[in-house]
Amino acid sequence: MLMDDTSVTKKLLHLPITVSNSDGVRQILDFAELQKVIQSNKLSWIDIADVEDGEMTAVLTALGTDTTDSSWIQHFGQPGRMSVGREKIRAVTWIADRHAQAFGPLIELHFLASKNLIITAWKGDRSCLSEIRHLYFERSEVLEKNAHHAASVVLQLLFSTLDIAMAELDRRIQTLQYQVNHEAASLDLALITLRMQTIQSVWSDIDRYSSSVRGAIVGIEALPNMLDVAAEEMNNYATQVEDIEHRLQDRSRWLSSIMQDYGTSLVAKQGEQINRLTIVSTIFLPLTWLTGFFGMNFDWLDQHLAALRPSLF
Repeated sequence: MLMDDTSVTKKLLHLPITVSNSDGVRQILDFAELQKVIQSNKLSWIDIADVEDGEMTAVLTALGTDTTDSSWIQHFGQPGRMSVGREKIRAVTWIADRHAQAFGPLIELHFLASKNLIITAWKGDRSCLSEIRHLYFERSEVLEKNAHHAASVVLQLLFSTLDIAMAELDRRIQTLQYQVNHEAASLDLALITLRMQTIQSVWSDIDRYSSSVRGAIVGIEALPNMLDVAAEEMNNYATQVEDIEHRLQDRSRWLSSIMQDYGTSLVAKQGEQINRLTIVSTIFLPLTWLTGFFGMNFDWLDQHLAALRPSLF
């Protein structure tokens, strides 16, 4: 349902909303612009980068989402999952902040595709997806012909942000491996443990999500209006998610191996220190004992010897 009240449609938007379609990529500044996008009947991707704003419900209502979808898309902290139907695709997935200094917890993103709109909602800096939006725009003339095809490509583009994060993760793990081998004394064990726990947590989330994606696309070729190319892209997306899951599993094992190497290195160094201490003790302990013995007070012995001198001489 569109919002026809003039006083409402001219209201400025405070949410960072970006639309991507065959007309280009641009930020939506007010409800009037939002209505024009909807009324154009072009397949458009509406990206909302801050769902905490109070206007979120009004925006979703303007976009035609029902109460259930509106409530779902604003509720964060959900496990990753996906469902594909004849008229709607919903997913709780993740993106990675390409500007982050380290591989950390991923950004939860809610994805809803229905009719001629694709809606994404997440909490973060809108610039994280600038390149992704333009990549969609470059493909939009072909993608707008079929909603399922467009949705599958957007999902792949969003998940590709994890590839960039994985490359940065590999670089940091390689650096850590070098430090373990050559600069173990300078390592922060607590920080290494935290990184390993973060990777294991992300791996666990992606593993469950991968299973949900595989289940959601079973038999999608039979859905009405499902083009062969759209079904193929959905399968490609499932493969992409599965690949990231396997790579995270490998990195988790890699970090565990590094931790074991670090522990072995510590044990070896402690053994060397104990050996040095044993050698030092063997040399200096007798000397210390002699010094301590002869440094004692012998007045009683002197007096006893003095009393014996007349008889001795």
